[in-house]
Amino acid sequence: MSADDEVAAEWLSVAESDLAAANKLSSADFGDAVLYHCQQSAEKAVKAFLASQRQRNQKTHDVPRLLRQAESLSPGFATFIDDAAWVCDRAFRYRYPDRGELEFPDSDDEQRGLQLATDVLSFVKSRLPPPEDEDED
Repeated sequence: MSADDEVAAEWLSVAESDLAAANKLSSADFGDAVLYHCQQSAEKAVKAFLASQRQRNQKTHDVPRLLRQAESLSPGFATFIDDAAWVCDRAFRYRYPDRGELEFPDSDDEQRGLQLATDVLSFVKSRLPPPEDEDED
C-alpha cells in the first residue's frame, strides 16, 4: 500500500468514526453535535478520495470546495454540493453562537445531515480502489 493510500485509509476511518458518532448522538437529542459530526464525516470522506488521487491535503472545512476539487477528478461529486453547503452552515452556526441566529436543529435537520454524510461516504467508497491484501506478495 502506498503512502497516499495509507493516508486515504486513515481519512476514511476517521470519516466513518464521525458518522458513527453522529448516528449515536442523534438518538440522544444532541442535534448540534449531530450536524457537526455529519459535516466532519463528509469533509474527511472527500479528503480520503483526494488523498487516493495523490492530491495535496487542503486545510479547510469547506466541503463544497473539496467536492468541486473532487468533481474535477471524478464526476458525481457535484451532486452533493448544495446539501454540503447547507450542513456546513448549520454545523458551524450551532457550534459558534456569535455567527448569527442560534436556532437549534430539529429531527428533520439531523436526518438531512445524516443522509448527506452517509451518501458522501458511500460515494467515496465506491470511487476508491479496493484495499490491497497485505498477505499478497
